[in-house]
Amino acid sequence: MVNTYDEIFDAALSLPPGLRAMLAEHLFKSLDAENQLEIDTLWAEEAEKRLQAINI
Repeated sequence: MVNTYDEIFDAALSLPPGLRAMLAEHLFKSLDAENQLEIDTLWAEEAEKRLQAINI
C-alpha cells in the first residue's frame, strides 16, 4: 500500500512527542551524506583551531 505524504504526516503527528522526536532524528540522519562523519570531524577540527587562535 502506498501512502500519500499527507497520510504519513498525519500519522506522524498522531505519535507521542518522544516518538515524533525519534522519527524526526531518524529522518534527519537519513539526509546525511555518505561521508558525514568525516565532514563533521573536519568541522570540529576547524572550530578547535579557530577557538585556539582566539584564546592566544
